[in-house]
Amino acid sequence: MFELPEGKLLENGLDENLIYSIDDFIQARKYRLMRSVLIIKNQKIVYEWYGEKCNRETKHALHSIEKSVVSTAIGICLKNNLIESLNIPVTQILPEYFNDEANVFHKLITLKTLLTMTSGFYWRNGPHLNDPMREQLKRSKDWLQAIADLNIVDTPNTVFKYKVTDIYLLNACIERLTGKTVYDILNEYMFPYAGIDCDPFIMTPTSICIELSAIDLAKFGLLYLNHGKLNNAQIITAEYVDEATTAHIENYGYYWWINEDGSGYRGLGRGGQELHVYPGHDMVVVLQAQDSPRSKFYTPIITDVILKALK
Repeated sequence: MFELPEGKLLENGLDENLIYSIDDFIQARKYRLMRSVLIIKNQKIVYEWYGEKCNRETKHALHSIEKSVVSTAIGICLKNNLIESLNIPVTQILPEYFNDEANVFHKLITLKTLLTMTSGFYWRNGPHLNDPMREQLKRSKDWLQAIADLNIVDTPNTVFKYKVTDIYLLNACIERLTGKTVYDILNEYMFPYAGIDCDPFIMTPTSICIELSAIDLAKFGLLYLNHGKLNNAQIITAEYVDEATTAHIENYGYYWWINEDGSGYRGLGRGGQELHVYPGHDMVVVLQAQDSPRSKFYTPIITDVILKALK
């Protein structure tokens, strides 16, 4: 079992007084739904905070951080030759749905297109969970056909638009190319080395339901921080890490949001689920909150306290 060592704040370059003020900060900001704050610095757990009825073992739904998990599965597939290239068009993978007859632009949509959210499909996001197009997709008898029938309003690979169509279509492509689900791939090639305890994912046309503890979620951040290595095993290549955490269009990598100031990258999920990686500080920070339909984030805990505590 891979377990992270523990370390002291001061010895790892963090101001103790500032970090220990996190609880007061949470109370002052009335972050009543906050459930966990985890800081890993220099490969050691240096700080843990858990809210009501939570502890190290408590799992929370990742919501859109699931996309960073799927990106990891793609990296694993490339390293283990389960997928040859990110340049394979969907017309070769799912030709019964995506072809010239359906839309001449389909042949321009590749795995890389889907990873960078640049498919060009028409999509209108709603506020919070009030998302009519998402609900319509869920009700479709054939989810892939519903996506294939969408208009393409932007030439693929040119315009970033955050939408569920791309992640669902990518999941379908992974299964067709490998014969494995994202969970199968991670459970075979990563979880045993990382010591991650995770139940099989629940798939829907608009999401993958993944629940992880703060520490297990942080291991995904450590994987990228350590250039694809975890517990002395090369899970994904360093080259893939570089590509995934480089901004392609509008500060977005391969299902990672890239910090505009160049300090690192992050995965974000609805209701306050956050995974932040700061390579220059050898640091990973996880924030988790009680599940809620709101899109609230708690990043000020990082910007106003943790980053200011760095010595």
